[in-house]
Amino acid sequence: MADASHTREYDDEVVNVTNRVSHLSLPEDEPLVRSLTPNRRADIAMALASSPDKTIGAVEESIVEESLEHDFWLARWRGIQVLRESCGKDDERAVLLLIERTKDPMIEVVVAALQTLGELCTRGNELVTPSILPLLGHGTWNVRHATVECLEKVACLADEGVFPSVLHLVGDDDAQTRLAAMKSMHVLGAPKDPRIVAAGVRGLEDPVEENREAAVALLKQFSHRGESDVVKGLDRMCMHDASQALRHLAASSLGHWAAHALEQSTSSMLVRQLGSQDREIGRSAVVGMLTRLRSKDASVRGTALRSLTEGLSTREATRLSMAARGGGAVQ
Repeated sequence: MADASHTREYDDEVVNVTNRVSHLSLPEDEPLVRSLTPNRRADIAMALASSPDKTIGAVEESIVEESLEHDFWLARWRGIQVLRESCGKDDERAVLLLIERTKDPMIEVVVAALQTLGELCTRGNELVTPSILPLLGHGTWNVRHATVECLEKVACLADEGVFPSVLHLVGDDDAQTRLAAMKSMHVLGAPKDPRIVAAGVRGLEDPVEENREAAVALLKQFSHRGESDVVKGLDRMCMHDASQALRHLAASSLGHWAAHALEQSTSSMLVRQLGSQDREIGRSAVVGMLTRLRSKDASVRGTALRSLTEGLSTREATRLSMAARGGGAVQ
């Protein structure tokens, strides 16, 4: 009953706001207004709060600020939508109002405020980053997720005050937060940062397929070719991942790294993949092995030849020989 009473009070407030902004005289029992749902009334009130050119006038601004402090969370949420539609980039007054709403007790309001800050603020905004950084440790996953996405847009690049905290969320309990953290590294991370590479290797074992795919993309951007941990991780994915699409992705990606790895185990790995029943994996292994055999580095060529001598079956040798002579597609 308390919630119903609260909603009725909010409905009355919406009607009052609508009257004030539109300068219409709507009696309390106006059938059209009373037939609308609370959400629709709020939509009308907030739409009327902005002028046709999408700038907020003095009267409307006071109404929006009142809505941001309203007891009913939906009024606060609607007020944020008006700021999103009406304010220019880095509008300081709007930014301060939105930062205050990131402390709201309602999760929906906090998330809306973070999303709007990400849209209104340019990279390096000095007000936003330090204000929202603590929300990376929020107890609710969607707040952490929204904070990562906001920082991806507004934080300075390779900022050591931000980057480690975002990177930590690659191990978050929530799958969507892990994914957002990995994607943000493409923007916030420094080139070839070993911390990102380590996080990407761990991401290859993520239980969610989309996240494992994101980990491969992360490693492609940030790892040095030939890094053994990356090669081993991709080998495991290539041979054992539950998704055929990801097994093929890992196999094709191995050519990027394995061609330059010095370890004997890398050549042995490719030899093993040559015998795979999966044609795509076998095809990628041929490409990787041929690249090693043609390498300018004698050590790389040597490990490839030793592996071929020790572990290649007649069928695999024929397969590789045909590819080397240009004898058509790998069967």
